[in-house]
Amino acid sequence: MRLKDPDTIKENWDALFGKIKEIFLTLYTSQVMFLQDAIKKMDSERCYPGWNYCQFFLLKENLSDHYEQLGLLEMALLQFEELEAYFEPFIIQSAEHKAIGLDSFGAVDHDDDSADVLDSQKKNYRSMIRLNSVTVFDFRCYLFARQCHLTYRLRRPAELAKRSLEFIKATAKLLHEQRLNLRPFFEESWVYSTSLRMVVFCEQLITKSPTCMTEQATHQYRVHKAELLFLARRQLDKLGLQCAILPKTMPFVMATLNANLDPSTVEGKISNADLLQAAGDPNKFRDLYEIISKRTIEAMQTASRQQTIAKILDDISSLQMFGIHLLLL
Repeated sequence: MRLKDPDTIKENWDALFGKIKEIFLTLYTSQVMFLQDAIKKMDSERCYPGWNYCQFFLLKENLSDHYEQLGLLEMALLQFEELEAYFEPFIIQSAEHKAIGLDSFGAVDHDDDSADVLDSQKKNYRSMIRLNSVTVFDFRCYLFARQCHLTYRLRRPAELAKRSLEFIKATAKLLHEQRLNLRPFFEESWVYSTSLRMVVFCEQLITKSPTCMTEQATHQYRVHKAELLFLARRQLDKLGLQCAILPKTMPFVMATLNANLDPSTVEGKISNADLLQAAGDPNKFRDLYEIISKRTIEAMQTASRQQTIAKILDDISSLQMFGIHLLLL
């Protein structure tokens, strides 16, 4: 064999790399099969006393990581979707949080109300899950972040926006139920911050992959984006009412509002800088309200939501009666 022959050398290297690849695939396949068997066994024991969701999560997450490394993104995402389906009945609606590791709701850290929900490294989530010390709030955020990472890799902006909207609404409901145990304005700050963060994230994906959506998916994305911005704007309505900046009249009054709070109580309670400034200064509130309203109207126009646009414009017109003038009209 002529070792100095370039063609022969290339063939030898190709054969070597092929063998290494085969070994790695065999190893990964073996690990996947082991995890699948362990998951199947633990799944069959769900009805047993003391069944631990956190440990089940770690097995499924490990399997998802293996699928992702193999390029099987659909299968990787499926693991987290199944975990979410298990989470609802066995965690949120269960009165046995302590038995399965989630013994508190959480949302007590200083910047929990405005932190980047997509940052799965912000806290040592895996360690908390392994130690059964993760809170319901932290767990939901981590699970959502993992789902978004894979949806992003699959280049599905419409699905990403839809998933975001569902997550924010579901979590907002939980925050509202827990409002007496949370800092003032936490729900409004979290929904506002997360809604805008997810719009930015979706737009980044579209910029990166401008041809990744069909015409139908494009329309669906525009609708979901508009709804996310509308959610953010609605939090400004709540904040403005609670801080006595917006008038307590229709169409601004909402039946679900908490008692009116002095704007001075906002400082130190929430961490979103824009909302902090807006809550303490009517002029800054007006500027922020104008920016978010304009973005919402533009998004509603692309989504052909004329009825919602008319409602927003009516709200803005009503403000003029109270001396609050915006430049949108």
